[in-house]
Parts: sequence; structure tokens; C-alpha cells
Amino acid sequence: MLLFADNFALYGLGGQALMTQGVYADVNGSSLVDDPDPDSTDIVVRQQGSGGNISRIRYVLQNGGEDRVGMLMRFWLAVLPDTTNGAPTPFSWRDASNNVIATVTVSTTGTLELRNGDVTGTILYETPVPVITANGWYHMECWVDFDGLTSHVELRVEGRPVIDEDAAFTLVAECAQVVVESRVRSNFSSAPTQYIRDFVVCSGAGTHNTDFLGSVIVYDLRPESDVDLNWIPSVGVAGYPILAQSPPDNAEFITAENPPPAPYVCTITDLPPDVTSVKGIVAWVRAAKSDGGDATIQTGVISDPDGTPDTVLGEDRPITTAQTYWRDVFEEDPKTDAPWLPSAVNDANLQLNRTS
Repeated sequence: MLLFADNFALYGLGGQALMTQGVYADVNGSSLVDDPDPDSTDIVVRQQGSGGNISRIRYVLQNGGEDRVGMLMRFWLAVLPDTTNGAPTPFSWRDASNNVIATVTVSTTGTLELRNGDVTGTILYETPVPVITANGWYHMECWVDFDGLTSHVELRVEGRPVIDEDAAFTLVAECAQVVVESRVRSNFSSAPTQYIRDFVVCSGAGTHNTDFLGSVIVYDLRPESDVDLNWIPSVGVAGYPILAQSPPDNAEFITAENPPPAPYVCTITDLPPDVTSVKGIVAWVRAAKSDGGDATIQTGVISDPDGTPDTVLGEDRPITTAQTYWRDVFEEDPKTDAPWLPSAVNDANLQLNRTS
């Protein structure tokens, strides 16, 4: 099951504070910067642990503890660690109490180390040859079955299996949180700069996306035109330019009056033409209310809006006076009850409804 996907574009450069508004539990020491790849214009997360500081993003699984969890990302190291004190950590898993179950670290030679507990824990397995070099993006995907006293870890880099091992972790627990971090094992050292993008989290529950997804890209599809402007723009005469802003401007918004109006509906930008399959749609909304009364909102995706529309709806979200991001995942096209085709995504509309 697809739980979460982020390409970090919607927060804008330097918008790491927005990442804690209902998305990540912790972005300590992480920053949003331009992609170090000169051929890219993407926004990525930059991390570098040094001294007593840790750079981290920590995501709490919305469905609670899971006994099978997959993490995917593209990972870049500026240099390999020059000492064993540096600890680039693309994968770390925690329980609901924030205790570290297991960790994968990058060594001074570019091998990957599976550790019991955190970066100081015992190495349970190390790849026999280096799999990471400096200054290049690597697609990394790791699935872990947290199965009592003997868990199983399978990690692939660029689709190639590099770890496929049983592991006896000291902490026997379901995974409730996932972490990407850069830290050090000594207060007198530093870790190399690392970057991540196309960050995806899945679980073994459900029907789709329960095993290796392969090389995936998270695309940011913004509102492109209004279809039904039933809400009131704070500026101008259109809603979609307000909703498409990155970073969001708190002074500009669309408002649903009380009693609630009909849903706001918009088109979205197309996927790139070379996309051949879709793992799911993640609909994001950042919302707040202006007073202490009750209010809930609901996102939806309308398939085949120009033909015979079918709509799939997310959960009712209880908004507060604090700006908060909410996300709903739609793995299936409601017209076919099968994974989305790229053409269906391109034709789809988004809707936003105040439900109370």
C-alpha cells in the first residue's frame, strides 16, 4: 500500500518549516535546496550531521505500526565519509515510542551496513563490495518484514539486490516511523553532505504497492485551471493560481462559506509523456479555519470528468486554526478499480469540498 510520497517541491526553497505542518514529525537540521545535479532544477533535502547535531527527517506512519514497510528514495553523497565517525543513514526504522529498531549506514568505502539499533549498533551485515560512490544519484529501495525475533531485510540499489538477509534485532516491534538522517558517532567529527529526493513509503497491507516498486519518480501536478469555482478567492478572480503557489502564501487563499458550498474543482498539469505507469495519486491540501467553530474538508479525484465521471473521495479532515497539510492516497482509478493509467491521470480533475 502506498502510504506517502514527497518530492519536496511544494514547500519551496528554504521552506523546511512548512514540512512540520502536519507532514513530518521532525526535520531537525535539514534544509530545502536546489538539486546538486547541474542538469536538474528540482528542490531536494540537504542534510549534514556534525558535532552534536543531527540532520534528520522523520515520518510517522499514518496507519500506525506496520509489520512490512518499504522505503524508497534517490540518495546523493557529496563525498564518502572520511572516517568511521561519519554516518550517512539512508534508512532507519523506529517503533511508536521513537526507539530505533534498525539502521542502514554508508561506510568509508561505499559499502552499506545493516545495524542493530542506531548508527552505533552492531553491524549485522555489510555488503561485500562498495555500492555507493560520491556525486551521483542512486535509487535505493528497502523492504523490511518485522517478524518477531527474526526480521528480514531486502535492499536494492538501482534495482540490484545488495542486502537480502534475516536479522535478529534487539528491539522486537512493528515499525511506526521511518527516518533518513546524517549524524556522527563523535562530537569532534562531521558527516559528508547528503541529499534526498523522490521519497516514498509503502506497507505490505492492501492490494497494490506491497513489494518492490523499482525506479519511481514523484511528480508534482499543480492545479492548472478552474472548472467549478464555487469557493471565493481572496485575490483575483481564479482559484487555481492561489492553490498552485510554492511556497504557499498565507495572505492568499480560497474560502468556503458556511453553510458549505459545492466543491471547488480544477484541472491538473499533465504527467511527462515518458511516464508509462502510475503507482498512485497523493492529493495534498493545506488548510486552516478562521474561528473556533467546527469545519471539515475532503479532497477527491474525478476520473473521466468529460465523459461519465467517477469520483474517489478521501477522508473528512478536521481542520483547525493552524495551517496544516493533509494527504489522501488514491491507488485505483474509480472507473476501472485498477491502477491509474497515465492518460486517466492527465484527464482527471481534483476537487475540494467543505463537508461541515
